[in-house]
Parts: sequence; structure tokens; C-alpha cells
Amino acid sequence: MTKRIFQSICFVALAVFLASMTLLLGVLVRFLHSPQTLADGTVLQLALSPDSVWMLVSGMVQPICFIFAIAVVLSVFLAVRISRSLVRPLNEIDLDAPLSNRGYDELLPLLRRIASQQTQLRRQETELRRKQDELDMIIGSMHEGMILLNQKGKIISINSAAGRILKTGTDHREADIQGKNPQLWEIIGRALQREAVTQIMEWQGERYRADANPLISGGFVMGAAVFLFPVTERERAEQMRREFTANVSHELKTPLHAISGYAELLLNDMVKGEDIASFAGRIYQEAQRMIRLVADIVSLSRLDEGAGDMQFESIDLRELAEKVLRDLEASASAARVSMELCAEPAAVSGIAPLLYAILHNLCDNAIKYNHAHGSVTIRTGEGHGGVFLSVRDTGIGIAAEHHDRIFERFYRVDKSRSKEAGGTGLGLSIVKHAVNIHRGAIAIESAEGKGTTIRVTFPANASP
Repeated sequence: MTKRIFQSICFVALAVFLASMTLLLGVLVRFLHSPQTLADGTVLQLALSPDSVWMLVSGMVQPICFIFAIAVVLSVFLAVRISRSLVRPLNEIDLDAPLSNRGYDELLPLLRRIASQQTQLRRQETELRRKQDELDMIIGSMHEGMILLNQKGKIISINSAAGRILKTGTDHREADIQGKNPQLWEIIGRALQREAVTQIMEWQGERYRADANPLISGGFVMGAAVFLFPVTERERAEQMRREFTANVSHELKTPLHAISGYAELLLNDMVKGEDIASFAGRIYQEAQRMIRLVADIVSLSRLDEGAGDMQFESIDLRELAEKVLRDLEASASAARVSMELCAEPAAVSGIAPLLYAILHNLCDNAIKYNHAHGSVTIRTGEGHGGVFLSVRDTGIGIAAEHHDRIFERFYRVDKSRSKEAGGTGLGLSIVKHAVNIHRGAIAIESAEGKGTTIRVTFPANASP
């Protein structure tokens, strides 16, 4: 724009100069050739030769050039000043606040239009940022891994769960999937070839289900979306469920067969009169064993659900131990095992039935798997980083190789003795579940033939 204004002013100045020179020459020539009437009536007309005219013109060139030079300089100066003053308001427009600018009235509609566009863009930017934050929050909170890749297999988005699975470090997008996990890279390659893939893969000792789908737009594959679902725990839980079902069936089948057999003998009058009481006693024992087994299964099922309907309350473990001691006094006397309580007041926030089940099962096992004239010692107090209770016996003990498995369902160190003692194989599993609900920790010290000590520690502020 500045260049055009400057050119226009120069052309105007040149045109004015040429017009002035033409007019001046015309007037001069006309004056020199026009007749003049003298006072006496005589007419006088003068004429100049062409050479005289050009000499006159050449004499005027120098002042005319000087005047032209001054006119050009002034024209340039004025053109620059005027163009700057015209362009300055345009260059100084604040696009972030268009209506705050001071300019020409003719620019006001344009500035209003720009302000409207800016408001609309800010609104859209805010909305996009909000949606992006919501998407990032949703993706970031997913337990499943999610990876988005472009058509070249380069990561364009990856959530923190996938980053943890692949151990990509802080810069997830620079992850080398091909180098880290060739199996996953093969799945991605198939997805980029328009194939939807669902496959179980193993990675660093864990199993994941990888779902890969191509992203198609306009008939072209623009990339791929990959979801990683951890299935190790689910498969382990499924395996435990199958084992539990099989064990329950086996445990129930044994007393049922015994009851059925004894009842059939009684029904067919194949039992001597003096043996009827003995057979009835065995039927009663097997029925009681089934009742205990069913009760333990129900308790475990409830604990698996988290015992959310039970209330936490302040409980003194010493008072609880005294109650358990009274309840098991008859069993201990029958097994010729002495019980001792060395307890200090120890208050804990917990669920009374579950805490009772923990201590009762530990003491019951300590009696069943003890020697005649053995002892069981119960301790409660504060220490070991919280509130604790421990049960120590002088029984048969547990070999070190069994320590990690004794809390599994239906796991028995000595199956024959366990069944003879009437155990269901679920007592310590109930203990473990109840301790977990109280966010506690359980430790075992035992050696074969040297007795067993099991200590349970609860945090001082145990809560749901």
C-alpha cells in the first residue's frame, strides 16, 4: 500500500510539472507572436526565430530542474509521512482485543467482525480443552492399557496403564514396541492391514488380552487402536474357582457316602443291636462335619464379597481372647491340652464376628494339631507396628515348604490327621480373608515337630 501511494504522488507531481511547462511555453509563444497596437494606431508584431525560442527555453531549464528536484523531495517526504500515518493504525491493531483499537471509522465493521470471530474461537478453544481434559482423565483412569498408532505404527497416544505394562518410562510416545514386545508388534501390524485381532499374549510373567482394531476413514487405514486387558488375575481366580468347586465336591462326597452307607446298613437291619449307637454316632459325626464345612463355605463366600454389610467397632482383643478361651475349654480338656492367656488390653477398630473367627480358628487348630499334655498360649498387646494377637502351640509344627500354602482353601499338611481331627481345610483361609478385610498382616513361625506360632498384626487405625 505504501508503495502504491508513493507512486501515485510521484505521477501527480510529474503530471503537474509537465502541464505547467506546456502552459508556460504556450503563453510565451503566444505573447511573442501576438500583434500589438501602438498609440498612433500603428500595428506592431514581433517574431522570434526558432533558435531564439530554444535559447530562451534552455535558459529556463536550470531553475525548472531545481524546482522539480525540490518538488520530488517534498513529494517523497510527504508520501512517506502520509503512508506511515495511513498504515500505522492497521499495523497496530490488537487482534486479541480488536474493539480497543483506535483507528478509522471505516475499520469499525472489520474490527467488530474480528472481535466476534475471536470470541467464537475462544469459546471453541475452551470447549475443546474441556473435552480433552475429560478424555485424558477417562483414559488416564483406565486400568486397561490403550494405545493409538498412526498408519506407520508410530504411537500418537498411550495412557499410563499401557505405559506401566510396557514399561516405556516417562516419554510414552517414544516407546519402541517392536523392540520391547515383538508379539504385540505383530498384532499391531495385522491391525494396520485391516484385520481385527483378539489374542492372548504373555509379557514379563503376566498374561494380557490384546484387542487391536484398524482405524479406517474414507476407505483408508489411518492407524490402529490397541487395548490391553490384564487376564492373569482373572485366569488365576477362575482356576481357584474350579479347584474350589472340585474340592467342595470331594469334601462333601466323603461324609455323604459315609452317612449313606451307615444309614443303608441300619435300614436293612444289618447292624447288631449293640452297634446301633455306634453307627448313629458316626452318622452324627459325619453330619456335623458337613454342617461345619457348609458353614465355612458360607463364611468364605461372605468374606469374598468384602463383608460390606458388617460394622466396624472398637473391640478389646484381651476380652475377645477370654471369650474364645471359655468357648474352647471343653475341646482343650478333651484333647488334654492346657491353654494360657498372657494378654494386655489392646483395642482395635474391627468387625467383632470376624475377629472372633480369626482367634477361634487359630486356637482350634492349635488344640487339634497338638500333642497330649501340650499347651496353647494366647497373647495380645500393642507392638510390632500396631495391635497384635498371637497363638503359640507346642504341637506337631509345619515344615517350611508348607508355610506359603497353608492359607489356601482345602490345603492340608497332613490330610489323614486333618480329617481325623474333623477339620474342613478352610479355617486358615477364613483367617486370611478376615485379616485382609482389617488391613492386617499375618506371620507364621513354625518348624516340623517344634510347634507353631501365628501372629496377626492390625494397624492401630484399622477401618473398612
